[in-house]
Amino acid sequence: MNSKIRIKLGDAEFEAEGTEESVNAQYEQFIAALDRRNIVPAPAAAIAPKFAENGTQPTTTPFDDSLVPRIFELRQDDVVTLKVLPKGPDKESDSILLLLYGYRKMKNEESVLATKLLLASKYSGVSIYRPAHALAQYDSLIIRGGQKKGTTYTLNNQGVRKAEEIASQIFQ
Repeated sequence: MNSKIRIKLGDAEFEAEGTEESVNAQYEQFIAALDRRNIVPAPAAAIAPKFAENGTQPTTTPFDDSLVPRIFELRQDDVVTLKVLPKGPDKESDSILLLLYGYRKMKNEESVLATKLLLASKYSGVSIYRPAHALAQYDSLIIRGGQKKGTTYTLNNQGVRKAEEIASQIFQ
């Protein structure tokens, strides 16, 4: 059985794949290398890899795709809208992040034009001036390209995970 692990401690990163024994051996070497760099990691027991029954490292709960049609609607004019809005102090930012995710899931579009996001937010009942302003707090979760009306927004992998987290909490 193959095992896979990925750990980040400060600026040091560790990733290994193989048998559980080889991954544990590589992990011990990683901790020893950190000690040589005078980095004080958390106790080994606290960050030791834990393996699931199939030999892989457990991950976060996967997103339930059955939520997609409950959260998003694809209108006849090809605009993805939100059927339900997130709650909380960051509802505008969370809504725009969800719209980017909705375009990915409903239309298989990873890059979305700023003008489309503005229209989608308007139809969803979210009032924003510019997507860039609404997404400022999630700057590390998106990739922005283009200029002015040709600006596009794309979720990076962390952005996808954050959008799934927000979507999962909408009905709670």
